[in-house]
Amino acid sequence: MTTNKTSKIFIAIVILNLVGYILAILSFMPIDKIKYGLYIVPLNILLFIIAKKILKTKFNLFLYPYFIFNIIASFITIYCAINFKTPLTIHMLDAVANTNQNEAKEFLYVYLDFKPMIIVAIILFISFMIKINFNKFTPRYELITLLLCIAISVFFVVKKWDRIRYIPSISIIDTTINYIASMDTMNDGKNIQAFYEETFNKYADKFKQTGGVLPKNIIFIIGESLQRNYMGIYGFYLDTTPNLRELENSNNLIKFTDTIAPEYRTNIVLRQVLNFSNYETDKSSKWWQHLNIIDMAKIAKYCTYWLSNQEAYGNYANNIRPVATRSDILQYSSKFSNNFNAAKFDEILLDMLDDINSTNGMNFYLLHLMGSHTRFNQRYPENFAKFTPSDMQINLPEKKRKHMSDYANTVLYNDYVISEIFNKFKDDDTLIIYLSDHAEMIYEDEDKVGRYRLNRWVLEIPLIFIASDKFKELHSEIWLQIQNNKNRPFMSDDIIHTVADIMGLENLDEFDPHRSLARADFNASRARIIHTDKEVVDYNDLKGAKPYDWAYQDKK
Repeated sequence: MTTNKTSKIFIAIVILNLVGYILAILSFMPIDKIKYGLYIVPLNILLFIIAKKILKTKFNLFLYPYFIFNIIASFITIYCAINFKTPLTIHMLDAVANTNQNEAKEFLYVYLDFKPMIIVAIILFISFMIKINFNKFTPRYELITLLLCIAISVFFVVKKWDRIRYIPSISIIDTTINYIASMDTMNDGKNIQAFYEETFNKYADKFKQTGGVLPKNIIFIIGESLQRNYMGIYGFYLDTTPNLRELENSNNLIKFTDTIAPEYRTNIVLRQVLNFSNYETDKSSKWWQHLNIIDMAKIAKYCTYWLSNQEAYGNYANNIRPVATRSDILQYSSKFSNNFNAAKFDEILLDMLDDINSTNGMNFYLLHLMGSHTRFNQRYPENFAKFTPSDMQINLPEKKRKHMSDYANTVLYNDYVISEIFNKFKDDDTLIIYLSDHAEMIYEDEDKVGRYRLNRWVLEIPLIFIASDKFKELHSEIWLQIQNNKNRPFMSDDIIHTVADIMGLENLDEFDPHRSLARADFNASRARIIHTDKEVVDYNDLKGAKPYDWAYQDKK
């Protein structure tokens, strides 16, 4: 940094990255996180010093290409933040890589936006108007500065990578590397699609409906991270489910009291819930080598809809999207976002339901909620912030009780969303099946929140059937059998058998009547074995654990 021009370029790079970072962060994170963008200052001081030392008189070979790269990186980040409310993602890159000329023209027509160009131009103009020269800075303090910047860089990379990775110049490189690394996974998804198509055609050709009239609307709702022990209808001491309780009192709701998830990771759970896959079949076949729930509904002549408030792309969607894309109608609340912090409130699904043109025939809806995912206080509107730390009946520090009350508020909001979905269909022949993918530990097992290890609190999920009066009238035998099985032990990897039974698909090769909750001869003695990467555990060995033992022991 020995010329005034170099100083101006340095300032321009810093301001470009700061503005891009701030806009990206504000699109999906709280405002207090923007402070991490200041890391761009020591990072660029470090790069400039090292480049100058190595290149010396040829420093411009670094300076100008790096300057252009930062202009492009900041423009892309600003553009994505303004138009998609998210930083650049690997699936945006994939969309660009696989876009033809007509699709490119359509994209430009819809998303052409001059605001990012204007912002970048203004930043460059201001930067080059600033009169600062670093000539007097580097000779004397260069070594100290270099060591200090190295120390700061190491700290941020190790401790704060999840924040600084959204700085535009870092984000572009990081996303590109991840895109290249994920290409095999994307190709696997295309191979799974081909297998699904083959399986669908095999069944569709020989389908024979059994039974009588099928339900007009079946709505399969997948919740997120909801532990049933925080639900009022399951005995929680706060009234977190007033609407569901009202439905239960009117005999329109049946809750299953002893249901668990087959694992505690979303991907592992849903590849079993959404396919005829379970720990028994996993011994001899892959999860995607089975009929999935969407194709199954299509075989039964249902029009299929997948509406999601979760990410469309990313690690958490890898085992979900191949099934989702089999739907007749597929919609995400945010097309390109793969960050949970950018999620909208689940009530957006109500608007999405209003916007689709449902058929007058039979409809199968799969709704994927954001539910009670971590960052609990971001999962509900302010008017649902009913519970406070003082409401929590446990002697823990206020910060922990705040996490607990925030979680309780997510349950309250979830109750509202489910009841509003039912209200849209209550006058028709409709059955809703609601379950959570897995549960969440809220300090019950140790001094942590989340799913750090296997225990009963990450497995114990709600399973709820909600029926309209017309459904109960037309399908009384199904409703009676579900009612009779409500207290029997169940694991959600078998739920697809119940759905198949309700759809009259008992002729499917993979259907097992003894796994259906709509059957009198449902097998309640099936062992509920949890297979993780590290252990194989019977749920019976976990369910006797008592909550908060660690907290009481600490006080002894």
